[in-house]
Amino acid sequence: HPRPKFLIVGEAPGKNEVDAGVPFVGASGQELMRMLAEAGISEAQCAFTNVVNIRPPNNSIARFFATSKKKAAESGCLPYAGKYALPIVYEGIRALRQEIINRKPEVVIGCGNTALWACTGEWGIMKWRGFQIEGNIDCHKFKFIPVVHPAAILRSWAWRWFTVVDLRRSAGPWRMPDYAFTVRPSFDTVMDTLGGLLRIVEQQPYAIAVDLETRVRHIACLGLAWSSRHALCIPFMCVEDEEGYWSFEQEVQIWDKLRELLTHPNCRVIGQNFAYDNQYLIRRVGFAANLADDTMFQMHVCFPGTKKSLDFISSIFCEYHSFWKEEGKEWEKNMDEDQLWVYNCKDAVTTYEVNEALHGLLHKFQLQEQYHERMQVQRVALRMMLRGVSTDQSYKRQLSRACQEAITQRRDFLLDVVGYDVFGPKGISAQKMKKLCYEILKLPLKYRIDTATKSRVLP
Repeated sequence: HPRPKFLIVGEAPGKNEVDAGVPFVGASGQELMRMLAEAGISEAQCAFTNVVNIRPPNNSIARFFATSKKKAAESGCLPYAGKYALPIVYEGIRALRQEIINRKPEVVIGCGNTALWACTGEWGIMKWRGFQIEGNIDCHKFKFIPVVHPAAILRSWAWRWFTVVDLRRSAGPWRMPDYAFTVRPSFDTVMDTLGGLLRIVEQQPYAIAVDLETRVRHIACLGLAWSSRHALCIPFMCVEDEEGYWSFEQEVQIWDKLRELLTHPNCRVIGQNFAYDNQYLIRRVGFAANLADDTMFQMHVCFPGTKKSLDFISSIFCEYHSFWKEEGKEWEKNMDEDQLWVYNCKDAVTTYEVNEALHGLLHKFQLQEQYHERMQVQRVALRMMLRGVSTDQSYKRQLSRACQEAITQRRDFLLDVVGYDVFGPKGISAQKMKKLCYEILKLPLKYRIDTATKSRVLP
C-alpha cells in the first residue's frame, strides 16, 4: 500500500506475527478484521504496522516500560510524554512516524494505549477511544482515532460493540462542527436571546438543552443550546469581579427571564443527569426547570449496563466526537474563565445532539413506557434530595451495636481456630489473608494472571 486510506497501528507482534512476519494475523488480528468488516472498512484499504516490531517477553508490552524513575534508571528506560520506555520503543516511534510521512494515510487508527501514546503523547485508551484527533507530523496532516486493542476485546467482550462504532466513525466523513457559541455576552444579548426563545415557546413546543456549571456550591454559569451547534453561556460568577459578572439588578432580570422561559409548559428542557442541575435551580433561585428529557436516563433505558456519562454517549451518537470533558469540568484558580464558558456551551450542544438520537431510539425500540417510568422515579428522587431522608437514629445505633457484636464473635472464632489474632489495628493484611486461607484453613488455591508477566500468581 503506497498510500493506504487507513494505517492501523498495533503495539507489538505476538508469536503468530513473528512467525508470519506480518502484523495482526493471530486471534486478535482475526477479530480486528471482523470488526473492520462490520464497520464498512475493507482490508484492501488498510495497511498494518506496530509501534514496536520486536515481540516483548511473555507478549506483554509493559515489559518495555518502567513504572518509576528509579526502575527506569536500573533498566535503561528513557522518559517521554510521562512514561519511561526502553530505547527500542523510541526507535519504533521514529520508524512509525517516518512510515506515516512516507505512506501519507488519510486515517491512522491506533489500537491500544501504546499506539495512542506513540502518536499523541496521551495515555488512557478508555478515556480517549473514539475521539477524532487531528494529527500532524512534519507538516503531514492526518486523522487519528484511538480504539481499544482487539486483544483487550478478546478478554473483555463487552468493549467490542463500541469499538466497532469507533471504527465506523473513522470510515465516515470528518465534519468538524461550525459551532456558534456566545460567551462573555452583554446584558442586551442575553435578554434578546432569552426573549427570542420565549416568543418561540409561546407559539409551540420547543426543545432547549440546559447545563449548569457550579463552583463552591453556587451556580457559576448556565448554558442554553437550541440546536446541536448554537449555544449561549450566561456567566454569573467571574474571577475578574468578585461581585459577579452582572450588577444585582441585571442578574435579577436575567433570572426572572430564565424562570419565565424554563418553566413554560412548551419549553421542553433537555439535560444530562439534570436532577443535579435542577436542585441548584430550586435551592439558589427558587424554581425547577420543566425537564422533558434526560439523556442519562435515555441511555440507561436503551442500553442498560453501559456507561451513561455524557462523553461516552457523545462517542456513540455525535456526528463529530472530540475530547472536551477535561477542558473545564474541574474549575481551577488560574483557569481562563472563557475556557469554562466554552466548555459549558459544548456540554449543552452535545446534550442537544445526543437527545435527538436517543429520543428516536426510544421510539424505535418501543421503550417509551420504561423511559417514562424512569423519569417519574427521577422526579421522586429530586424531591428526596431536596427534602432529605428521615433517619431513625435510635435504630441506627442499634444496628451498629449488632454489627460490632457480630464482628467480635467472628474475631473470637478465628482466634480459637487459628490460635492468634489475625487482625491488626487496620484490619487483616493481604499476606495474613493468604496465610489464613491457604496455609491454615487449607482452602483450594485461587490464582490470577499478572498483566505484566502473564504468569499465574496468588491474589
